[in-house]
Amino acid sequence: MVSKTGAIDTTKITRRFAHQVAIISLPKLRDLVDLLFFWEEEVVRLRFLKDEEAEIREAMLALGEDDVDLKAALMVVQAKIRMLPSLRDGSAAEP
Repeated sequence: MVSKTGAIDTTKITRRFAHQVAIISLPKLRDLVDLLFFWEEEVVRLRFLKDEEAEIREAMLALGEDDVDLKAALMVVQAKIRMLPSLRDGSAAEP
């Protein structure tokens, strides 16, 4: 279910998932599924933000590191990366 990169493959959560992990109670199984989907969202979110950060850094190298707009954009992206789920706008699901 978890790849070597840390990504979650939620396609493996099938109808038989409850039988595959029968040792877990139903309420805890629901919590587990919620957590797995949240984890998948976080991996996608962080991958997107890291790509954006890399693009900004490349632009800073090309245009010079003194570009105020690029520095501000980099600071915003870094703040988004560090932001806790509880402090976000609520668009992401919570575990």
